[in-house]
Amino acid sequence: MSLSRRAAHLAKVLTRLLSGPKVGFADAEGIPMARSTIPATRGLYLVVDFVERDGVPLLVGSGNLMERVYKNQFQGEKASRAKRVIVKLGRARKMSTAKQYLMECCLVQYLEVNVEDNELQWYEDYVKAMLQPLSPG
Repeated sequence: MSLSRRAAHLAKVLTRLLSGPKVGFADAEGIPMARSTIPATRGLYLVVDFVERDGVPLLVGSGNLMERVYKNQFQGEKASRAKRVIVKLGRARKMSTAKQYLMECCLVQYLEVNVEDNELQWYEDYVKAMLQPLSPG
């Protein structure tokens, strides 16, 4: 694939991610996200903090979406980069209260993709470079 075609393809991936499903970590009544809310397929995801008007990208990741988003970022304590950045920014005092912040102020956008690992990593790296999330790692 030529350089210009690759750049155009990556730009389309970013556009598809940003126009994809937006799922809150809790619904309007404050009921936490269910495990089945996020598909158990491979893909790319973006966690956005909407305390500021247009939203601030907290982190970008890839892999099995249900595993990464639901199990690691939402339910996980030590594995959650989203919760670590929330605490680091002072939006929650500790990891145990960062989950409540996720539920009240954040959502996740995702894009299901069926590509090889190296291509999925290129997608993630491109989205990180373009959006510059607060948790770069």
